[in-house]
Amino acid sequence: MYKLSFQLDTERVQLQGLHDVQIQSSVHDMTDTAVLRLPGNVQLSGGSLQKTFQQGDAVHIQLGYDDVLHSVFKGYITKITHTIPLVLHLEDEMYALKKRAVLPMQFKEKPLALVLAYIGISKCKAENIPLGNFTIDASMNTVAKVLAKIKEKYNVPIFFRAGTLHVGNVYLGEKSHKLHIQSQLIDTQLNYHKPSSIPLQVELQWQLPNGKVLSHCVGKAGGEKRVITFTGLNPLDLANIAKKEYEKLTKSGFQGEITTFGTPCIAHGDTVELLDDLGEKTGKYSVEAVKRSFGTHGYRQTLSLVQL
Repeated sequence: MYKLSFQLDTERVQLQGLHDVQIQSSVHDMTDTAVLRLPGNVQLSGGSLQKTFQQGDAVHIQLGYDDVLHSVFKGYITKITHTIPLVLHLEDEMYALKKRAVLPMQFKEKPLALVLAYIGISKCKAENIPLGNFTIDASMNTVAKVLAKIKEKYNVPIFFRAGTLHVGNVYLGEKSHKLHIQSQLIDTQLNYHKPSSIPLQVELQWQLPNGKVLSHCVGKAGGEKRVITFTGLNPLDLANIAKKEYEKLTKSGFQGEITTFGTPCIAHGDTVELLDDLGEKTGKYSVEAVKRSFGTHGYRQTLSLVQL
């Protein structure tokens, strides 16, 4: 029998008690979130809630078994709900970027790295993406709003992982885990995805700064058409990206959710290799999202997977 272990450090106190914690992270969301519920008899600094917790305080959550701990969340208190149990609402490092101001600037035919440097992002892993003409206007007055615009305009994932900002598909293959379906999983909700038998054609449209639209089609002419629009990128990459989008839409494989215990500690962006005695679901999967729960019910991880 494994013993649940945790360590909760806030800016003002190390917490000794815990009711439960729920953590959600995803490669598709810019902000990871956590909800931390503390027992009614939690010890407050100087007997004062105000002296113990304040909005904006840093929080570090480590979870595990038998005193072997793994860092699973670093962020800030965004809201305190004064109920029993006391509830702390948390966001990851993106919370700080929502507070950091940015001045307007115009970039003409500049790479992503230069824009990130301008908004003060130094610790990051980013794809070499040409942004073309990109303008930071008055509505994008924080670092987070600039990142949100880049995510929307150029269709790239942006998220934090272990304190490092990732921009683009630079997370793949960073860390891999093996899980045996019959012995290590609590629940399996993986369904086989088979593309429609209807022929598919993907048309990638590229809108240039001057308003001109370039396009490239991949697939079977006369089939169901999917139109994907980008702006500002290098038109030389048009055919390559259209091919990747077509392969993504027509790929067969399992996808869905699995639930396992808290070990091994798995993060969004990891790769999981499933081992199946029946052979059906054996293979490698990308971990798109993780829902982590820890408390009196035990320690669980629910992983959203897409077969590679």
